[in-house]
Amino acid sequence: MRDKGLFSAGYALLIGVGETTDPDWSLPSTVTDVMALRDVLVDPAGGGYPNDPNHVKVLWDSTATRRGILEGLIWLEGVAKQDSEITALVHFSGHGRLVDDEGEYYLIPHDTGKDIPRTALDIRAFAVHLRRIRARRLLVILDSCYSGGWVSSRSAGGTGTSANSVAAALPEPAIHILKHGSGRVIFASSSGRQKSWQRPDGSMGIYTHRLVEALRGTATPAGETAVRVSHLMQHLAATVPADAQAFHGAEQIPQFDMASEDFAVAARAAVQESEVRRRSRRQEAGTRSTGVCFTGKGNVSIRGDVVGGDQEKRR
Repeated sequence: MRDKGLFSAGYALLIGVGETTDPDWSLPSTVTDVMALRDVLVDPAGGGYPNDPNHVKVLWDSTATRRGILEGLIWLEGVAKQDSEITALVHFSGHGRLVDDEGEYYLIPHDTGKDIPRTALDIRAFAVHLRRIRARRLLVILDSCYSGGWVSSRSAGGTGTSANSVAAALPEPAIHILKHGSGRVIFASSSGRQKSWQRPDGSMGIYTHRLVEALRGTATPAGETAVRVSHLMQHLAATVPADAQAFHGAEQIPQFDMASEDFAVAARAAVQESEVRRRSRRQEAGTRSTGVCFTGKGNVSIRGDVVGGDQEKRR
């Protein structure tokens, strides 16, 4: 009998664009990132998601096309129609592009051509499909990096790019488009035109490395059996900026927006309680230093900003 896992209500769509038809857009390391996420989610001693493609779908290289991504979102929509009590996770790792003429933000799938508006994935179309996923709990993670910030160090104005567009992380207006609806949590790996950096060994992105740590329970208090959204937020906010500064002398500040209560996203890894306590103390110290706290439904304080499901940011 197949093991359904400890977190059998968990469903994930993981997208790592990787190689693209236009090599100027290729980011092979994004495939490493999503495979690492998949491994921790389906680990019986970790995330506890059932280890089958009916629960965890991974799109990379030639499968991470515009059509493939939309079909993956439609798959999650269908799952949630059958059971709205699921926890759904959507993760995109690849380039993002802001088209100046339109002020529109686009995700760059595998088959994006030089005409970005016609061939890339408009964030509004992406958001429409997300809104159709009627799961009570939906976490969307966008690691849509500034193109110069990866080890490849490609120019933002490479030959494969549109002259009227600029490389960009997920801008704030796009986050507001995505968060429409209840039970939604949006994570972005960086803000504005910040770069999303890799670890010095090139193994994976700083953001994904720390996300995997958090999913394994690094920031989960001793005695708790589930990894919650707030645990991920606290760990990412405390570690990603510090890593970017230490490794690259640069700024990378993760962004979070919520229209939900804190909810579990995975089972906690089976680690020694003494190790969890040690990590928890370290995490608490880091969280205090960055001014991050979870304050309940729809409210997250990040370096003095408050973001809520129906609230505006305020200093």
